[in-house]
Amino acid sequence: MIFGREIRIKNESSKSESEANETFDRMFLSAVEESMNLLGEAAKTAIFFLLKEEAGIKKEDVPKKPREFAYALRRILGNIGSQYVEELIIRALYSKLGYNYEKSRGKEFHEYVEEARRKFKSMKQS
Repeated sequence: MIFGREIRIKNESSKSESEANETFDRMFLSAVEESMNLLGEAAKTAIFFLLKEEAGIKKEDVPKKPREFAYALRRILGNIGSQYVEELIIRALYSKLGYNYEKSRGKEFHEYVEEARRKFKSMKQS
């Protein structure tokens, strides 16, 4: 019966990891929405429209594609505009997760997101 127990443990582990990913994705998307709201409703709507039409990234796909999202933001907003929005998003995400945000030279948007996801998953598995 030990094999049955191992399968059950693996299934439970996969389920909890999946739930942690879904929770993180919701929190990340909420941080994106909140940050975009600071730009105004018209700007937010335009950015999400351009993300979908020009880059093929739907709003609900953003948590799974942070690197592509950041690249598309740069094409839409330029370097300075995208850096501003990216920092708003990272600050909002880290705040939601209860993490201390420290800007690191050379660290890119997707690296902050991936780091936050790893921390979140490890906390949920503890």
